[in-house]
Amino acid sequence: MAQRVIISTSAKIKDLRFIDISFSADEGEKLKFKENEELYTLDSFKPAGPLVVWVSFPGILPTRAVSFVDENGQTRTYAIAMSGEEGSLLLVEIQLSDS
Repeated sequence: MAQRVIISTSAKIKDLRFIDISFSADEGEKLKFKENEELYTLDSFKPAGPLVVWVSFPGILPTRAVSFVDENGQTRTYAIAMSGEEGSLLLVEIQLSDS
């Protein structure tokens, strides 16, 4: 299933990135998310309008995320996941692994 996602903001942000992510989990370990590829950057995000992307959901774990530096200088990353109810989407804050 694919959904159109519209990304907009009301606060000033820096270094916006729309990324492809994957995940791994060794037995007994917490799920780790890793960035595979940068798909869109801040250059694609225009002040006059939002960034519109298509996201497919091949399984239950997310494969796309939005990463940005907020007005406090903190890097925040949110995976885009399907809620399972009525096809609505959720933003789930995640930490990207270095490995």
